[in-house]
Amino acid sequence: MRHWHRSGSPCRMMLVYNPGGHRRELEVAIKDLSPEVVLCATFPPLQGISFARVPQSERTVAVMHPRRRAGRLMVNAFQSLVHILRFRPCVIITSGADAAVASMVIGRTVFRRRTVFIESAGTLGPTLAGRLCHRFADLMLVQWPEQSQIYPRSVRLEAPLL
Repeated sequence: MRHWHRSGSPCRMMLVYNPGGHRRELEVAIKDLSPEVVLCATFPPLQGISFARVPQSERTVAVMHPRRRAGRLMVNAFQSLVHILRFRPCVIITSGADAAVASMVIGRTVFRRRTVFIESAGTLGPTLAGRLCHRFADLMLVQWPEQSQIYPRSVRLEAPLL
């Protein structure tokens, strides 16, 4: 399924994730999408996302890992702001973790972009990123029944993405 903007140009999708398990969950969640233009934002090691159909344009950029430190979070927020300004995504999709918080908040509040947050299957309870981002998400996807009780506006996936 291809995704197009109202203007007729291809929809630009920004994917924000931590490498490893969060990247893998996001890869499984969006496997049926066929975006034309993709920007992946993560911290080293820079690993892109595999798609069934290769996008017309795909780029992976680095953002700082905040590690729950205010200074690092400010750098991450500035980098996210620059990437969103340059790329102009239609939608920002994340599988959680701290690298995604600034992108979600800035994308939704400043640029009014659509945002999708996929809560991690690694824990039954709420994650810090989930608690911070759920109010900024247009669509919140959870993987466990316990999580859907915590986030009342969420949509529960049929099976975990592990």
